[in-house]
Amino acid sequence: MKLDSTVRKAFRAALVGVAALVAVLASSGLAGNRAWAGYADIVIDASSGEVLHARNADAQNYPASLTKMMTLYLLFDQLEKGKIKIDDGMPVSAHAEAQPATKLGLTAGSSIKVEKAILAIIIQSANDAAVVVAEAIGGSENRFADLMTAKARALGMNNTNFENASGLPNTKQHTTARDLAVLARALMTDFPQYYHYFAETKFVWNGRTIKTHNRLMVAYDGADGLKTGYIRASGFNLVTSAVRNGQRVIGVVLGGKSPSQRDQQMAKLLDGGFAEMALADNGRNRSTVVPGVKPADLGAAIAALDNQPDTDAMVDAANAPETQVASADAAAPTGEGDVDTGDDGEGSAAALPVDAGWGVQVGAFLKYDPAKQAATNAQREYRGLVDARVLVDQSKTQSGGTMYRSRLIGLSKADAETACKGLRKLGTACLVVKITQVAQNAP
Repeated sequence: MKLDSTVRKAFRAALVGVAALVAVLASSGLAGNRAWAGYADIVIDASSGEVLHARNADAQNYPASLTKMMTLYLLFDQLEKGKIKIDDGMPVSAHAEAQPATKLGLTAGSSIKVEKAILAIIIQSANDAAVVVAEAIGGSENRFADLMTAKARALGMNNTNFENASGLPNTKQHTTARDLAVLARALMTDFPQYYHYFAETKFVWNGRTIKTHNRLMVAYDGADGLKTGYIRASGFNLVTSAVRNGQRVIGVVLGGKSPSQRDQQMAKLLDGGFAEMALADNGRNRSTVVPGVKPADLGAAIAALDNQPDTDAMVDAANAPETQVASADAAAPTGEGDVDTGDDGEGSAAALPVDAGWGVQVGAFLKYDPAKQAATNAQREYRGLVDARVLVDQSKTQSGGTMYRSRLIGLSKADAETACKGLRKLGTACLVVKITQVAQNAP
């Protein structure tokens, strides 16, 4: 029948179309579901690496700008080995200049210092700076991507493949939530002397102040890094680490539907991770699923995010809180101005020299007294800190709350690194931090 003939022709045409589509998918790397914009998360204990919660943790996803965490890992490795110095200038190629936004706007033939490139990659997620780093280390971005994948395997990131240094769209570039947690932990443990860069919220480039769009790091009590990421194919990604009561957790969220949804989910996961660790410390069994505890202090910094998309093509113009360090020493000299101590009223403050050196951070707290006690305990535990000064770093979150970071300062960089390694052996989580602005306080 004529109708049957027409149907057969239509069916054959449909088969041809399906075959063509499959061919396109195969050539693009999307066939076989190599990576997908599905939701995944994981929370781990940073000290032990123990998984506290995981959901789709081994499903392949696109990393987007979380890729830059590995770019920085390889840069930190070169710095530690002395092959590159922090104030070295790195040349900008035409390839680096041609990168799409977000970028600094580097021009071919110019150069950028290593430290500025680090800040640009972390704070602005600058694609051109990432390529400059890649070419300085690998000779070409393609060669550097091979080095990235090789290092991923060496770290145990067995489900990750890198094709570029920035995280710009590439169908062959994929990772998992579990692998990214491994990378975040490696950045902290292998390069504690450089981890402080992930807590920076702004930097100046050519007279322009560029501020972070990692709003959760600013708003969540105890958070001190790491990185956001977004391309259309990935959804909204985030890796965050936070410290409370001397305990550190690392969280990864992939495939978020919006910046605010992603950040709210991360906050719940981090809260749940801390709750799980508290249960273990109290001798109770950890639950199999981290409870979704709503954080109490995120406020408008998160609630307004849907109206301000947190993409890697947009630089956040929100104000980041200034941090000041308040002394826990009651005999500290006083000067003009007031510093809120949180629990015990006010004390007067006096500025110390900007070059206050390095220190060790052993926790972040919601109250002043436990923060002071944590630093005091760490000083007693590790003899190398006997001459360090106990200080409490007091900062305001965007929602008006107060966070107290527990620190021991007045150390050289080498002494801070040695002390942190010693504390970790004793079971105390810590970070090496550079102290750039200090105020003394007598509570």
